[in-house]
Amino acid sequence: MKRTALVRKAPRARPKPHKDPVTPELWLYVIARDGGCIGPRMGMERKCFGRLELDHLYNGGVGKRGPSTARNLSTLCGQHHYTKTVEARRWRPVINDYLERMEGESPW
Repeated sequence: MKRTALVRKAPRARPKPHKDPVTPELWLYVIARDGGCIGPRMGMERKCFGRLELDHLYNGGVGKRGPSTARNLSTLCGQHHYTKTVEARRWRPVINDYLERMEGESPW
């Protein structure tokens, strides 16, 4: 019988929970407010494709999410989320105006 050396592996580091998570109540509110992907209503090219995602309009820096508030969250499909990310300078002001208008009309 051949003996092999035991190799100790360091325990995997667990990801730290986000300090400002999207609560289930906030998630439901944003989904109800937007009624699906807002990309076509903003005039974004291409048809909706991919699953529906909540997108933080403004981030807290490279690789960090911004505040999880209704004013900073919108509902986009994968295709339009990618478009907004790649062309942020073009689409952020348009989505920002939409969110400002929607929050002003909100019954909640």
